[in-house]
Amino acid sequence: MASHGTIQRPSTVATPTTPTAGRPEDSTGKTLDDFRRPEFRLVCPLSIPSSPEAASLRIIQNLTHFALYYTHFVWIVLFITLIPQRKVSLILLVIMTYVASLYLLLLRACPANFHLLRKIIDKRIVLGLIVIATMIELIATKAGLHLVITLAATVPLVLTHAVFWVRNDFCVEKWGGGNGGGGGGEESVPLVDESMEVKKNIGYSHVGLSYENAVEGHHWRIITSAFSHISVIHLVFNMSALWSLGVVEQLDHIGLGVTYYLHYTLVLIVLSGALVLGMYHILIGRFKLEYFRRVTAVGYSCVVFGWMTILSVKQPSSKLNLFGFLSLPISFAPFESLIFTSIIVPQASFLGHLSGIVVGYAIAWGLIHGMNNFWAISMLGWIVLFSVISLKRSGAYGFDFIEIESVMDTSLPSVRFPGTGRTMQMSSLPIEGVEI
Repeated sequence: MASHGTIQRPSTVATPTTPTAGRPEDSTGKTLDDFRRPEFRLVCPLSIPSSPEAASLRIIQNLTHFALYYTHFVWIVLFITLIPQRKVSLILLVIMTYVASLYLLLLRACPANFHLLRKIIDKRIVLGLIVIATMIELIATKAGLHLVITLAATVPLVLTHAVFWVRNDFCVEKWGGGNGGGGGGEESVPLVDESMEVKKNIGYSHVGLSYENAVEGHHWRIITSAFSHISVIHLVFNMSALWSLGVVEQLDHIGLGVTYYLHYTLVLIVLSGALVLGMYHILIGRFKLEYFRRVTAVGYSCVVFGWMTILSVKQPSSKLNLFGFLSLPISFAPFESLIFTSIIVPQASFLGHLSGIVVGYAIAWGLIHGMNNFWAISMLGWIVLFSVISLKRSGAYGFDFIEIESVMDTSLPSVRFPGTGRTMQMSSLPIEGVEI
């Protein structure tokens, strides 16, 4: 089974320690060839195919491997060409993309033994029909010229990349002095010596929110996950959208403003994280979708989408400017951004963004209200205390100066019920006539 970027391990066949002719050895019994450094040879990832058959095979392999990236490239170019004049076509493109995203999400969430979506209905046919329907809609809305220009500009670039790109980017070689006598050969070795200490960095899996970690007591991840991002694109999109939402701080006359923003940002962080865990619990417990047990959610998107929703209800006439060139009506911005983020950043949490929208509507409609300075400071204090306690209990980080004592009296006997995992503490006096 081939894998991109995989390096073969060195052969474990024992090599003779007998010195060979012309190769002096030191006191440890090793020859000078054993002390040679590995020769790193960087290979250019672009090369000309040797034959038309090789070019065809390379195109098929690269189209299969980079299909998602090629699709993103074509989609982004088409999206940009439709922005200036074809608003209706742009909305239809977003809707069809949303349909395709929902289908792929449903396909990913369904178990492997679900024959209707896995075996009977072919994914390629469904996606092909969605693409054809999108093209027909674009032509019907007088955006056929934009579609032709996009395909004429992107397809040659995609095919050129697929023809000249070689997936095996590098090679590491080492002299192998093993076959007794003299010539030896070359074999692949790992890029990193396993005997070297590898520096451990903190990734999103260490601070992200997942159902599995929450069950283990890592409740502090509700806070840390909101301020962590999976990629630079994810971070740039969130910060650009948050900058555009800065108008919230200037709307004191309709009940918003800086204080309102600070109060309910805290509410959005906590409630959206709790809602995500609740969704995971339902999907795992009710629908038996074990996939969501290990899904990790990160990003400030829950807060951004929540404020988009609040602003769409409080100030529906506003505009949301993304990246300085994309202007969206604020009334549709939450769901348009939900689709756009799912396309640009496939790893982004769909349920996390959706939870921000739900909590945002609850705040905008007055279902969650009454926050003031007292409740905000009290809530912040409880969050800090709860996070420190969960950090201590989960063992993620050590706090030697904090001790959490048990509420049970260890001087009293206790009885454990087999099979239930429950422990009952009895009084110090013996109870007669009772068998457990």
